[in-house]
Formats: sequence, C-alpha cells, structure tokens
Amino acid sequence: MLARALFVISTAVSAVGLASCKSAVDHGAGRPGLTIVSGNAQTSFAGETLASPLVVRLGDASGQPAGGATIGWQVLGGGSGSASSSVTDAEGLASITLTLGVVEGVAQEVRARMLLPGPHSSSPPSDVTFAATITPTANAATALTWTAEQLPTIPSCAAQWSDIWAASATDVFAVGGCGAIRHFSGASWEAQSSGTNHTLAAVWGKSSTDVSAVGDSATVLHYDGATWSEVPGLPLGWVNAVWGSQTGDLFVVTRDSVVKGHVWRHNDAGWTVQFNRMCAMSAIWGSSSSDIFAVGVGLPVRYDGTSWTGGAGGGCTPLAGFYDVSGGGPGEIYAVGDEIDYSNCTRGGGCATPAVVVQYDGTYWQRRLTLQQHLFLGVWVGSDSEVVVVGWSGLIIHGDGTHWRLEPSGTSATIIAVTGNVPTSLWALTSDGLLLHGTRGTTPSGRVR
Repeated sequence: MLARALFVISTAVSAVGLASCKSAVDHGAGRPGLTIVSGNAQTSFAGETLASPLVVRLGDASGQPAGGATIGWQVLGGGSGSASSSVTDAEGLASITLTLGVVEGVAQEVRARMLLPGPHSSSPPSDVTFAATITPTANAATALTWTAEQLPTIPSCAAQWSDIWAASATDVFAVGGCGAIRHFSGASWEAQSSGTNHTLAAVWGKSSTDVSAVGDSATVLHYDGATWSEVPGLPLGWVNAVWGSQTGDLFVVTRDSVVKGHVWRHNDAGWTVQFNRMCAMSAIWGSSSSDIFAVGVGLPVRYDGTSWTGGAGGGCTPLAGFYDVSGGGPGEIYAVGDEIDYSNCTRGGGCATPAVVVQYDGTYWQRRLTLQQHLFLGVWVGSDSEVVVVGWSGLIIHGDGTHWRLEPSGTSATIIAVTGNVPTSLWALTSDGLLLHGTRGTTPSGRVR
C-alpha cells in the first residue's frame, strides 16, 4: 500500500523541554541502564498529542550519561509515536512525542528499550514503560447510536456491495456488484433495475430524483426518480467515483488499463477530460463547480474553476494514499487514507503507515488525526466540522471539531462507506451488506425485508 506523511511530525524536543529535562538528569546519576526523566502519567483526549514529550536517560554502569545509543520505542494501545527509534545525546537523553489512540479504557503505553549501545556505553539491556490516560469526552450530546440491518445478498452474483448515499434519513441508495441497486424509502430496501450487469463502484446524488451511479466498463447511470438510464459516451475504463455541481455538470474520476487517473466532466457538450496523472484516483467531492477535490494514490488535487493543481507531477507520488474525500463547505474538506512515516522506520522492517485524517483549511492540508495499526476508508462531513470516519474492524470515529471519540459499531467487519443528509441520521455500509444506521434524537429507522 502506497502511503506517505504529508506533514512530517517533528521528533525534536524544544529547547525549553530539554532545559527542563537537564535538571532531572541528575536524579538518574549513579544508576546504570534506562530511566524515565519526564513525560510519564500524562492525560489528554483521544487522538490528541500529549503536551510533553516522553524523555528517557541512558546511563552506563558508573551512572554517567551514555550518548550515541539507539533507543527503540514500542507504542501500545492504538496510539502513534513520532519515531520508532531515537539516539541518545551527550546527556544520555532520547525522546519522542505520543499521540493517543481513540479507545477509552485501553491502556496507552510506550515501552522504551536500548537497541544498540553507544560507542562508550556498557549499559546492560533495559526497558522502561510510560503510561498515559485518555480523558473521557465530555460532549456526549453529539454521539451517535449505531444499529444494524442486513441487505440481501446480490442475486446470482458473488460480488459485494460497494457504496451508499443518502438523500435524506428515509431516502437512501446502495450499489454493488452485477449492477445491484437497493433503495430505502423509509420502510424497506427495495431492489431497483439498473439495466446493467457491470459492477457499480459508487453512488451520489443531488436529490432523490437526481442520482448517479458509476462503475466498470465506463458505466455511468442516472436516476430521475423513476428509472435508471445510461449516460453514454465516456471512454472505456473503470469509473471510481462521481460528484455533480448544482449547475448540472457531472464530474467522475476514472482509471484506465495502465492505472492512469483521469477526471472527466459531463455537460450539454458531452464528456471532456479535465485532468490526467500517472496514478489511480479513488474519490471526488466539491463544494461548488469552482471548488472540487479529487484524491487517490499521491497527494490530493484541487480544481478552482479554471485548472487542477496539486503536488509535483500532479500530486502523483507513491508516498500517500487517500481513499475518500468529503466536506461541509469551503475550508471544511476532509480526506482519509494512510501515509508513509519516514521518521518511524525499522531496519529491514519497513516504515510505519499510519492512518490519517487531513483537512484542507482553504490554503493547506493539515493533519487532524493520526493512528497506527488502523485503516480509514470512508469519511462524512457535516457543518461545523463534524466528521465521521469509518474503516477496518468496524471502526467508527466521530469528531466534533474539537475532539475525537470511538463509537461502538457492533461489528468487526470492515466499514467501507458512510453517508448522511443530516447529522442526526447517518448510514454506513460493509462490503457484505451490513447496514449501520447512526442516529441521535428521534429519526426513522429502516428495516430490511
């Protein structure tokens, strides 16, 4: 999996932090091995970086500082460290910063251990363990309660479900393999005829009578509230995602046989290609026809109404991979994926690929959440930066613009997509058709028949 950190987390400790640590070094004098200097027993909210670095001191057998030794850091509890190893300085000090996981009640620990001795170190192998605590989120009023229903299997087809889109709490579309489409009208999920046997990869709409579904073999379908019909003319390829503006323009991202990514635009003049790059593109979303974002392998790219811009080479770099993008308006654009963290590599073991949530604030992409040993696959964004992220092992993470929290999904299956028209009624989907309905307050709940 191709990934890369857009914004490198610094592993350096500030001059102020080091100055405060030096006074603590004396307490370790005369003791061989590794000792904790500072940073233990901190508390913070889920997904946030602790205020102070974790600092250890390595002393030799006579208690003198042992510089030049490599300290390994093992993070437990779902959080992420700024580095997997660091080297002790002349004072015998080494440090990292810790970002907490998201599961309240799970022990947040970091074990530090000497991996390689310094040139003048005769210290025996030793290890110490830091502990931290996740502070419970106080604003539970925005929490969603998730209940499960099951879509029927796709008839005469071993394919899976792919995507879900909600026009309202009682008007929802799900698509999948062999042209399968199910529509929820408030009482049940009814099968709809798509007119195709091609796999449908994504669905999106402007209203319940203006919905688009896309998939393989250049499949683009439109629903007018009564029937699905083909939108012809797109060159052969796999269509991964679709989004449309209020002015009637339709945008899709495609990949061809050599995994090149393309952005196509459809209007009264037909299909025109707007952007090309040498790597695949997976999702697209916009706040208007002059503010559109597309993501995939590499850095996100943006359309300002005139041209598409991104990183070097059109953003096509094997250092990051983003799977979904969504927004609540200009400056509230979020993308989810994973990135290679080159500050967290091991000899012969590769580099860490943390899952990340990034936000475009109108000028730059900023990291909002970084977690090791997770994979984020879908994102929904409401107003005021309310964000719901889904992924591996039934993962649902809810952000309220200030803090993040884990919400129980009741499943260990991978959740591939999340959607909603209002923040009090969201829908999520697994590839085997498990529907999760997240509600707060009083909203109708669907039941599959």
